[in-house]
Amino acid sequence: MAHNDTGMFLTYWQNLRRKAGQTPQRAAFDPVQLKSLLPSVFVLTARDGFRFRLIGERVERLHGTGFKGRAFSGLFEKPHQALLVAALTLARQREEALRLKISLPTQAGDLGAEMVLVPLRNADGLVDRFAGIYEIKSGLPADFEHTHPLDMGAPLAGPLTLHAAQIEDTQTEVLQAHTRLIVLNDRRVA
Repeated sequence: MAHNDTGMFLTYWQNLRRKAGQTPQRAAFDPVQLKSLLPSVFVLTARDGFRFRLIGERVERLHGTGFKGRAFSGLFEKPHQALLVAALTLARQREEALRLKISLPTQAGDLGAEMVLVPLRNADGLVDRFAGIYEIKSGLPADFEHTHPLDMGAPLAGPLTLHAAQIEDTQTEVLQAHTRLIVLNDRRVA
């Protein structure tokens, strides 16, 4: 089941998609409508290997500042990077949401998390962006919310481990999406 914030994010995108009759244009994706989620939201450009364009403050608290323009795959352990780019490429081609099940190492231990990335079109109709949300399921340090990213000596989390990547069938009216791609323990299963 999706985290509440992740569910809100995906529902917002699906409503835009239904209204447009196709993958929504990035101009229709209004961050103000997701105000409470903005610290966990990020935007990737699909050019040059899926690079960060915008990054929410919560993502910076976990991984440090200075990610704008850097490759999204750089957040992940090296053995997972090529598979991640392949999953993003497939989601872009199919114009579907991509759900990533991940874990991140911290001083307090490994934390479970998920990311959902949704494609967006440019004015010419090409999918050239992904908007995403990054949600930790539990276990953040107590002072996490009160510490500004620039005040941190080092990132709180190390490289992410990718446990599963699922391309969601978001065109159906069914609440639970159908899986199109599953990756478990670094192996493509379906």
